[in-house]
Amino acid sequence: MANSINIFNLKFEKSNAFAKHRRATKITILFRFVELFVFLVIIDSPRVTA
Repeated sequence: MANSINIFNLKFEKSNAFAKHRRATKITILFRFVELFVFLVIIDSPRVTA
């Protein structure tokens, strides 16, 4: 009985780790798009010449 509980806990921890990894990947992709957007806005903004 204790062995089956241990296996269940390992599977649960593994699924949590995959979920955290997926969430971190999505956040990373979101920040990359934001960074690209900010970069394009800065490049496209008119330059002030003195």
